Parts: sequence; structure tokens; C-alpha cells
Amino acid sequence: KHLADNQLLINRYSINVVGKHPTISYTELRTLVKPNPNKKLFFIRFKLWAYYRYKNKQTKFNSWLNKHFGEEPSFYNVITLDEITHKMGRYINNVGYFHSKVDYSTKFKNKVVNIKFTIHPSEPYRISSIKYDISDTLVKRFFYEKIKNTLVKQGDIYNAYTFDDERDRITEQLRNTGYFYFNRNYIQFVLDSNLMKHKMNVDL
Repeated sequence: KHLADNQLLINRYSINVVGKHPTISYTELRTLVKPNPNKKLFFIRFKLWAYYRYKNKQTKFNSWLNKHFGEEPSFYNVITLDEITHKMGRYINNVGYFHSKVDYSTKFKNKVVNIKFTIHPSEPYRISSIKYDISDTLVKRFFYEKIKNTLVKQGDIYNAYTFDDERDRITEQLRNTGYFYFNRNYIQFVLDSNLMKHKMNVDL
């Protein structure tokens, strides 16, 4: 009853990834969805009720109650949904599913809205080959001593986050062997997928 005619509350989000793609994390996708719907207690948005209850009665005590027990309304906003869709698309690219389609649908009822995000992943890009270009022979020796621990492997689906973890792994290894000032920015990955069908060559 406190909402204006042009205001709608977000009731629920859902995310659907079409097909089975174990390298796509629902947990990571959910972190991209903001704002969260107002919390419910026994089907009642108690914190939202408290927000409106104490909002218009400006006393120090009511301000304290609102701060600790109230919760601002989570309003439906098309611009925000477009931003979330863009972020999901960027995440899907980062885990190897380039040129995938991400969209959303909405259902409205009694001034609340349910929102469903749907992801149609493309065929993922896989690592076809890996080459190492290390000019310093001593660094090369230390590198190959731990090559069995590499996180980037031939045949794996491309994953930008795994590449970052690999840079950290190599950096830690070299620092532990005496290269105290070695920096992860000294490590670069060059990717080439030109004229290759959903495959890429990797040069480190």
C-alpha cells in the first residue's frame, strides 16, 4: 500500500542455464544479481514493513529501529536488469562460452515481479595446445620442476579465472625458490583462436 503507481517490488529471481555445463557456476551467477529481494519471514516482508513503519516518524529511536530492523524496498528497474544481463554475458565469456545469449523474462502480479534469467551457452572454446616462452634458463628450470601442478591443461575449456590462478601459482613457486621480487604481471598469456573452430592455442 506504500508503493506509488509506477513502483514494483522484486519478489524472486531465478536463473536457468540451458543444457548441462558443469564449468558454469550458478553460485557465481547469483552473485551478479542485485538488489536482493526483500527478505520474508513466514511469507511476510517484515523488514520492509518495519522500514515503512518507522520511516515517516522521525525520532532517534525510530531511526535506530529502522537502521537495525528495516530494509529498503527492492524496486524493479529495467536498466538494472540490463546491467545484470551484461555482467552475466561477461562471466560466460570468461569461462569459455563466447558469443552466448543471455536474456530475461518477467511476470507481474499485484505490484510484485518475478524475474527469470535464461542463458543459452554456445559451444565452449577448448585449449588445443600450450607453449612456454621463458628466456631465463634458471627460471625455466624452476618452472618445469613444478609443471605437473599446472592449472592450465590441454583439452580444458578456456577459463580466465583459472589463468589468473595459474599466474598466482607460478609467482608463488618462483618466490619460494628465491625470486622474492617476482611479480605476477611478468607472466602473460597470448591466446590465438584464429581460423580454429572453438579451439585456441596458448602461449605463456
